[in-house]
Amino acid sequence: LATAFVAAGGTLLEHAPVAAVVPAGAGVRVDLGTGHLLADRVVVCTGAYGTRTDLPDRLPARAVHTYMRASGPLPESTLAALGGEDLFLAAPGAGMAYWRVHRDRFLFGGIDVGRLVPGPAADARPRSHRALDRLLRRRVPGAATGAPAYRWGGAVHVTATETPYLARSAASDRITYAVGFAGSGLAL
Repeated sequence: LATAFVAAGGTLLEHAPVAAVVPAGAGVRVDLGTGHLLADRVVVCTGAYGTRTDLPDRLPARAVHTYMRASGPLPESTLAALGGEDLFLAAPGAGMAYWRVHRDRFLFGGIDVGRLVPGPAADARPRSHRALDRLLRRRVPGAATGAPAYRWGGAVHVTATETPYLARSAASDRITYAVGFAGSGLAL
């Protein structure tokens, strides 16, 4: 999608912290830490990753905290037993677990696991990792993925139904929101 977007004349900015998004004349000004840019239109899809936009809109979503783990590369037989590359499953309930196979790895996560206080300090605490590991054993008991190769955590922005919130800003019809879908890869 990114390739098609850029080929159509769009400018994709990633890993560029945005300080504010504000209407500016016949366009939109995006303030960056290193300056600003002017755009004809802007799609705000930061979700919980941005701190503010300087826009008056209240979004019908909330930030939740997720903890994740990824296995190292797994043999084809293990990947097939887990459901193969097309696998993506979620289990509502305590910990809101979700898992998938991606690029020969088994990824497993849980939202607001064990009522841990979210944030960078919790992400690094062994208690967070143990809680996620218990959730994995409960939800996918046969997942023979061994010790995780990677662990991480962070905030995601989600509506109650995990459906995207797509709407124009009250401040300008040149600013559109695409948020609230829990990091499901729909931003583009």
